Amino acid sequence: MSQMPPEDAPGAPPATGAEPLDDARLQRGEELIGYRFVSRNLFHRALSHASLRPLGERSNERLEFLGDAVLGMVISYELFRRFPNRDEGELTKAKSALVSADSLAEAGLGLGLDELVAVGKGLRRSGELPGSLMAGALEAVFGAVYVDGGLEPAARLIISCLADRLEQVASNTLERNYKALLQQHTQRTMAITPSYLLVAEEGPDHGKHFEVVAVLAETEYGRGRGRNKKEAEQQAASETLEMLEGEAGSGAPGDGASAEPGGEGAPCANPDDLRGSS
Repeated sequence: MSQMPPEDAPGAPPATGAEPLDDARLQRGEELIGYRFVSRNLFHRALSHASLRPLGERSNERLEFLGDAVLGMVISYELFRRFPNRDEGELTKAKSALVSADSLAEAGLGLGLDELVAVGKGLRRSGELPGSLMAGALEAVFGAVYVDGGLEPAARLIISCLADRLEQVASNTLERNYKALLQQHTQRTMAITPSYLLVAEEGPDHGKHFEVVAVLAETEYGRGRGRNKKEAEQQAASETLEMLEGEAGSGAPGDGASAEPGGEGAPCANPDDLRGSS
């Protein structure tokens, strides 16, 4: 294993954040994730959100960056291994859904990380922690386990956290993340990121319906309706993807004909061959 970065090394000063992560809390977290750290300070860092910065606490963003890369590699290999008859396009769509913020936030809540992650007092007072925060914390935990123990325990944790969704991939029941797929498509072929505009909100508080339109470069595309904004945005993204595919088929502008062929590159190495290669 490579030398541990100085700021993540054992013996760093304890946190001074709004929610102290004492040994009892960290031990409870280790039990939840099924991994015991050699350097518990890494776990401490993984659970320290950037909202603690004003209090002098270093955040989990570096570990989140690393964990995102480890997650992508592990899931890419697991899909490649489990589904030998699925083509690159199918594997890419499944990976997008598996590693989406919604998927990771759900997995983090399932682990109970919402009760462990340390955040600024303002975020705790606001109620339920944002899904993006939960997703980032889980990626940081993946990164911390990788630095502490190597690829093998990190891969075990990742696959355990996403086991239910992997089974949904196997049974073709995994919900597609159309927003993520649309963003990947437009960034690759048009170098832009879609936005979503709320155009209507109808019904009583207990039964509202929302209508949303997807916007690309100030041009309105697909529309979607749903019982919440998230559902409406997914529908709008799905319709927009169909519209863009239609434009591509007809040779209309925005078809991405000049874009370089996509692909995930060479197959990932077997995690057993990369064990401890941090």
